[in-house]
Formats: sequence, C-alpha cells, structure tokens
Amino acid sequence: MQTRLIKNYSLQRLNASENVVQIKTCERLHIYYINSLKLFNECTVSPDVRSVCEKCAKVTKSDMAYPLCCSQRSDREWCQLFLDYTLSQK
Repeated sequence: MQTRLIKNYSLQRLNASENVVQIKTCERLHIYYINSLKLFNECTVSPDVRSVCEKCAKVTKSDMAYPLCCSQRSDREWCQLFLDYTLSQK
C-alpha cells in the first residue's frame, strides 16, 4: 500500500491489482477506480500546473476540482479561465 500527501489530499493506492485509488479530503472520502495512477501526474511534475489546480480547488470549494484539473488538460484550461475571469467595471 502506497500513500502520498498532496496539500489537503491524501492519495492512497488500495489495491495494486485493481488500480483502486482512495482520495481523502478534509471532510469526505472518495474512491476512484482508474486504469492507472496517472491521476496526479501533471501536478507532481509541474509546479505551475499544481499551483493553478490548488487555486482552482480553493476558489471553487469543490472536492473534485483538484483531481480533475491535474488529470485532464481541458479541465485545467477551464480552471485557468475561471481564475482569470473578472467582471467588467462600469
């Protein structure tokens, strides 16, 4: 069993043969069945990506924002647009 801490998230590989991943946040516990453990690869490789994903998770207050942002480029682009959005001043 392997455990890594990423900010407020704890990633734990529960079963190596089935690729079951457990993500424990501050309040909730989510279990994901995935084909590989590349769920957090982008955030572990690039500090810039990790920074965007952490900000997105904090601002949106969503438990799913960080894992999705780290795993999919389209979700990361959405997070960046969301963080850059400002209301026009009149």
